[in-house]
Amino acid sequence: DATVDAKPHMEVEFSLGDRVIASQTPDLPAPDASGAIPMSIATVTEPGKYAIKIAVQQGSQRVERHLTYSVTAP
Repeated sequence: DATVDAKPHMEVEFSLGDRVIASQTPDLPAPDASGAIPMSIATVTEPGKYAIKIAVQQGSQRVERHLTYSVTAP
């Protein structure tokens, strides 16, 4: 949000079942001309059922999104 002075901060958490197996707090690049901040995140690739939680906070505003995915053995 360009109207908020605080820089956005992102947290990423990977879970396998009920156990958190990795977390990241990557530095965010500057917004592009449209104001978007494009990102890519490396995911876990070992077989299993995973959940990813991504949280972004800027000032007092916070948004969280959750995603689940499965990796099968080759």
